[in-house]
Amino acid sequence: MRFKLSLCGTLPKLSWCAHLRRGSDVVSVYHGPWVEIDDGWFVEGAWTGPFEKREIDSALFNIGSGGVIRVGRAVFCTPTDMIGRLYSIRVGADLFISNSLVFVLTMAGDEPDPSYPFYGSKLNGYLQVGLDAKNKTFCTRLGRKVALHEYCQIAIDNDLRLSRIEKPVFPQPGSFKDYVSMLEGVLRAVLENAGSPSRRHARYQGLATVSSGYDSNAVAALLAKAGVREAVTFYDAIPGKDSGEEIARLLGMNPRVYARQDFQKMSGIDEAEFLSWPDKRSDIVFAPCEKHLVGKVLVKGNYGDVVFGATRYKMLGSGHMGGSRITEFRLRVGFLHFNPLYTGGLHLSAMRRIATSQEMAPWRLGKIYDRPIPRRIIEEAGVPRGSFGTTKAFSAFYEFNSPADMSPEGRAAFELYRHSMPRPTLLRRAWYWGLIRLRPRCETLGKTIKSFWWTGGTAAESLIPSHYRAYDDMDFATHWGQARVRERYVEAVTAHAKDL
Repeated sequence: MRFKLSLCGTLPKLSWCAHLRRGSDVVSVYHGPWVEIDDGWFVEGAWTGPFEKREIDSALFNIGSGGVIRVGRAVFCTPTDMIGRLYSIRVGADLFISNSLVFVLTMAGDEPDPSYPFYGSKLNGYLQVGLDAKNKTFCTRLGRKVALHEYCQIAIDNDLRLSRIEKPVFPQPGSFKDYVSMLEGVLRAVLENAGSPSRRHARYQGLATVSSGYDSNAVAALLAKAGVREAVTFYDAIPGKDSGEEIARLLGMNPRVYARQDFQKMSGIDEAEFLSWPDKRSDIVFAPCEKHLVGKVLVKGNYGDVVFGATRYKMLGSGHMGGSRITEFRLRVGFLHFNPLYTGGLHLSAMRRIATSQEMAPWRLGKIYDRPIPRRIIEEAGVPRGSFGTTKAFSAFYEFNSPADMSPEGRAAFELYRHSMPRPTLLRRAWYWGLIRLRPRCETLGKTIKSFWWTGGTAAESLIPSHYRAYDDMDFATHWGQARVRERYVEAVTAHAKDL
């Protein structure tokens, strides 16, 4: 097989979509202007290893995505986390795969089902189970299935058979020193690759995130040792509240400070690109940072709740979709998203043994919000105890609970779209709308009617997937976000039509 690489200048800088046809040895790849390309290889990302060797598919850790030709097959690579992924969809004898959900649906001539409001709940459930579920799909308006590929490589031959190749596994850390050494090695290797002079387009530089908590600050402390000197931080309501500005300065970094709701005061910010992924929670707080994100590796502390916290999540699972919702913004602006705490993410039991070891006793405070491993990293970097990690802050967090949480322009555009959406068919309306709305009404009439409606009472009720139990109008923001962002990919669709 071979790649046929087609540059589409109006695509988002880092987006790409590959088209494979059964029986053909040519893989057509439509890509944006910052995707690095060469014969038999393309990438928008960085990894642990020299950039010149192009070994993204065998790297211990990689950020972004790409593809290589190996032994007659096209191999597509996901990031080494579970908040970035690839998406594929089959249309007859054709297969499309992309780093953008909007792009792959646009190329397939499809879209989210306008009568289905439960995408967010379903995908959030997928993330919570982590690697325990590898066959993750959802349905489209035309009844096709979009497959989600996470934490793996996907090899595809000319018969369109997909083979999942597992990521390389990090060694299990035995001590605090082992873990920190492993984490530092990943940070330095990825940043060195990202800044390689062999890159034809952007040479990316590290950008830390700091806060008043644990996770991002621990990563920032290690980044400071690696020479990173820029950081971003957010405050809530009033300057200084819950921000990490002082911590950044103690680490020798120059912080850029933003308010959590600055996006509401700025013109030109499109909320749709942050809502095109099914999640009411949003990374839109990063929108005002746009000009400082171009050509950067944004390094965050995602997954810290799982690695360092007491919550017992599944392997590489998480209770939120932080990072997934920044994808379209990232691809357009042109920056890489790095979540280094996925280093060693398959060894949660080892991480908890380290955290509860006698060695770590001086850094355990016995509080609910207590994370000795990042606390030790931060304090040994010179940040005094008491200046961080006292309470759980959410300064870099924003949630769209209703249209009222949007800017006036965004709210007006969303409401206009919402009222123009096609009505579902009678059958779909009975299931998605009638059944769901009748259920709580039956509950209010008492156990008799409830038992009549749900034969078997609560036992039968428990069989109903949780994502079919409730929804609100903001669950349709995904459909609006996808419709708005879809326009960015029209050129690639036109180019593909000419290629056929």
